[in-house]
Amino acid sequence: MVPRSMFLWIDVSPLPDTYDLVMNNALARGVLAIPGFAFMPNGGKTSFVRASFSIVDMHDAEQGFKALGEAIREMRAELEL
Repeated sequence: MVPRSMFLWIDVSPLPDTYDLVMNNALARGVLAIPGFAFMPNGGKTSFVRASFSIVDMHDAEQGFKALGEAIREMRAELEL
């Protein structure tokens, strides 16, 4: 049996902090993820997001990552204003 990862770490640079991305933009699209700061020893800001796809089927995972991608692009566009 080949081991599989249940989590995907995503670097959303140049966003310096992923809290707003995850807790507002992604959640509004029905995507649950964890801002990377939750895994930092000192709780510092980070451009990483952790997504889990261990309990969803392939179709739902694809839709979730598509929605997360839309949220990331939207926030990056806001930075360029």
